[in-house]
Amino acid sequence: MKIINVKMSQYIPYGSLVEGGKIEASYPLSHVAVQLVREYDENALYNIGAVEDMPGGGPYGYYSTGDNVHQLPQEIADRVRLEFNTENIDLIPTSFLLNSIPELNEQSIQIGDVIHVNINRIITESQHPNPIIFNFNVIKEIAKTILHEATHVIEVETTGETSESSAEGAETPFDRYINDKFDEIAQIIKRELGLSDEEFLSHFQQEETK
Repeated sequence: MKIINVKMSQYIPYGSLVEGGKIEASYPLSHVAVQLVREYDENALYNIGAVEDMPGGGPYGYYSTGDNVHQLPQEIADRVRLEFNTENIDLIPTSFLLNSIPELNEQSIQIGDVIHVNINRIITESQHPNPIIFNFNVIKEIAKTILHEATHVIEVETTGETSESSAEGAETPFDRYINDKFDEIAQIIKRELGLSDEEFLSHFQQEETK
C-alpha cells in the first residue's frame, strides 16, 4: 500500500497513483495494461491501492476483502469501531461507512484495496512466435484481469457483495475495446521493445508467409 500524506483539500484517490509498478518486475509492460484500464474507465481504479502479482498456479487474478485498506481520521475511526462493533474497519464497505456516519465524506476516506494478477499464468498461456502479438495478448489479459478484479472491488465497496457474472460481464466490451486499439498498442510494444521499423514489419511479414 502506498502511504500518501496529503491535506484533506489535496485528497488524492489511491487509484490515481496505481501504475503497475508491483507487477512490472514480473512483466515490464504491465504499465501499458494499467493505462488501458484507466483510459477505458477512469473510475475503475479509484479504490485500488496496489496491483500485485500472485506467484504460482490458480486463477488469472483474485481480490480478497482481507486485503482492503480504509484509512480514516482517528476520531472517525474510533466512532466507526463503536458503531459497527468491530476493530477491523477495513472490512466495512465504503457505502456503509458513509451512510452510517453523516459527517463522513469520501474525501475523509483513503481506500487502498489490493488486487492480484497471475502474471506467470498469463504469460505462459499467451505464448506466440510473433513478439508483437505475444505482448499484445499478455497486455490484454492483464488489463482484462485488472478490470475484472476492480469490478469486484467497486461492487464490494458500494453494495457489500459481488458476483463473477458482473465481473465477467465487464470484460466483454473491454476485450472489444482493446482489440480495436491493436495498431496503437502494437506501436507502443514496438517502442518498448526497441524494434526498428524494419524489425517490426518483418514479424508480420513472417506471419503472412506461414
